[in-house]
Amino acid sequence: MSEQEIIKDMSQKLGWRYATQDFDTEKKLSKETLDAILNAGIMAPSSFGLQPWKFVVVKDAETRAKIRAAAWDQKKITESSDLLVLASLKEATPEYIDSYVKDVSEKRGVPVDALKGYRDMMVGSATAKGSTEEWNARQTYIATGFVLFAAMQLGVDAAPMEGFDPAKVDEILGLAGDGYTSRVIVSLGYRNPNDEALKRAKVRFDADKVVKTV
Repeated sequence: MSEQEIIKDMSQKLGWRYATQDFDTEKKLSKETLDAILNAGIMAPSSFGLQPWKFVVVKDAETRAKIRAAAWDQKKITESSDLLVLASLKEATPEYIDSYVKDVSEKRGVPVDALKGYRDMMVGSATAKGSTEEWNARQTYIATGFVLFAAMQLGVDAAPMEGFDPAKVDEILGLAGDGYTSRVIVSLGYRNPNDEALKRAKVRFDADKVVKTV
């Protein structure tokens, strides 16, 4: 595809996607498609590459029903093909950073000792912040964007939502004990063609209102 064709294709897909409210309960994602969407989240960039997130795929119907109850009874939680909860690490502790450095060492074939300066810089940055919880949350929203964009590219409908009780969802999924907290829930699947939200015009500010060139 030429550059112009790629731009046109992306623009059409951006116009096609919307926050789906009513899913086709009979149409399911293939494992390959779901894995590709998850991989987009895994491959998302993060500060220092620390990846302070966890992606929880909720398959169990009873668990999804509990999450729906903790999310003001939004039907898309139980009626979509798949449910993804994106959680962020509460604190980037020295121990967590050490585990990341160990992974870097193994995958790049670099001795851990050679990464000491990099490790100390990350620990110093985390320590200077006092708490890294909000920092980690921002990284998780970057991953959320990658998940939504990948779904769009694959023709999968997605509904991101923050309208839920994080503490209750953390309890349901056992996240608190793992040191994570839920940030965003994303329903994935295929739209019901009768979804009322589909009939609404997409409303976005014009570029001159949100783009500034200096």
